[in-house]
Amino acid sequence: MYKCERCDWTGSSSELGHYTEYRGECHGAPAWETLPCCPECGYDVENIEEE
Repeated sequence: MYKCERCDWTGSSSELGHYTEYRGECHGAPAWETLPCCPECGYDVENIEEE
């Protein structure tokens, strides 16, 4: 389960949105990382464990 840090959306990993972030260069080539985000507002999400 994931929870948005801004709008309190919660959901599973299959519902997440994604964005690509530039991380500099690696061996002369651009390095990009795909990160999860909230599908509702596009903000960062955190992984929460079900208790």
